[in-house]
Amino acid sequence: MKTGKKWTLLLLMMVSFVLTSCGKVPDVDSVLQNGATEFSQGKTEKDFALISSEEILNRLIDDFSGSRSEPDADELSDDEAKKIQDSTDDDNKIGGTGGDGSEPGGTEPGDGSEPGGTEPGDGSEPGGTEPGDGNEPGGTEPGDGSEPDGTEPEDGSEPDGTQPGNGTEEPEGPVMVASRDDLKKLMHQMFDETKEVLNFQCADGFTTTMDEITELYLEIEREDPIDAICLARYGYHYSGNSWMIFYEYHMDVDTLRMMKEETHGLLTEAVQNIDVTGLSDYEIVCAVNDYLCDTVEYPDAEPYAEETHTAYSAFKNGSAVCDGYSRAAKLLLNEFGVECDFVVGTCTNGGGHAWNLVKLDGQWYQLDVTWNDGSAEYDPNGRSMYLLVTDDYMKQSRTWDESVYPTSAAEAYAG
Repeated sequence: MKTGKKWTLLLLMMVSFVLTSCGKVPDVDSVLQNGATEFSQGKTEKDFALISSEEILNRLIDDFSGSRSEPDADELSDDEAKKIQDSTDDDNKIGGTGGDGSEPGGTEPGDGSEPGGTEPGDGSEPGGTEPGDGNEPGGTEPGDGSEPDGTEPEDGSEPDGTQPGNGTEEPEGPVMVASRDDLKKLMHQMFDETKEVLNFQCADGFTTTMDEITELYLEIEREDPIDAICLARYGYHYSGNSWMIFYEYHMDVDTLRMMKEETHGLLTEAVQNIDVTGLSDYEIVCAVNDYLCDTVEYPDAEPYAEETHTAYSAFKNGSAVCDGYSRAAKLLLNEFGVECDFVVGTCTNGGGHAWNLVKLDGQWYQLDVTWNDGSAEYDPNGRSMYLLVTDDYMKQSRTWDESVYPTSAAEAYAG
């Protein structure tokens, strides 16, 4: 037998031995089929399908709406108003209920009198003294050691004659409000100082309503993402010309004041962590969007902690719901010189929601950082899904009061 045939026979014998010992060798198609069967065990068809844009939208609406904190608004009864007045420390009020309800200090507004109740035009000096009689203002004799109103300082009394610390000081009167702007400034001051009660009287024919107070609250919320937060309830009461506005917060005022103060420092730290050197405004918006998507997470389950509605929690804890994301975005973009608005509305499932409007190249664009972060769970490019888009695009998922917000550009920002 030739050598070539010997080697061929030997090879055939070895193959036969292997097949006999190990069984039939499966082909490639069989391997793939068996693997696919095992992998799909217990799964349904939808587990293998790509998520459609419609399905992503539905998931975003279900998972990332309804978390906006909206305070209740009430008109108080007489008994409830009295209870709030009596239970609120004077330090947490603006204006009091004492006096005759006039200018701060108790003078009568609009009657032509000077501060302190003196009549102008009679030739007297403020306080009722006659000029040229050698007396000091207030009728006191010069050099007698008395104070300007004639009281003796030696008895330890204050200049108005009251004894310090004996609780007999003249009660503070309500603040006078003559316009919508006056009232808005005072309501904003309540947030800035975390006050709970504002006592005021209307002047010059001005009056207000619950609807107007709500409008003012929403305006202040848009303008001040640090201080106008955590409001659980607000409302008003009036009797005659005496009015009261009250704020009820979700937490005690000392804790809330601490959070507000700390937010300023946290914002500074966040700004330092975003390098915007040489970036255009568009690139800055993208950088802020990415920063918040990287550093903030939406809480897993309700009830959401009250602080998650704030920029404070977004910066400090890395946890926020929609209004926390949106307040943080507004603060950061404003710090970088990009105009940004805070928007509130309602998603198609009835859930409250908050997002932003951003102004670039003279036009406004919609921005929802919360949903950009959420979209990334379903789409690798999800972070840009709600980045500088149009009103029409947003209307697929939500509504808002279009009369009070800027209208967006007709086309999404091209970048």
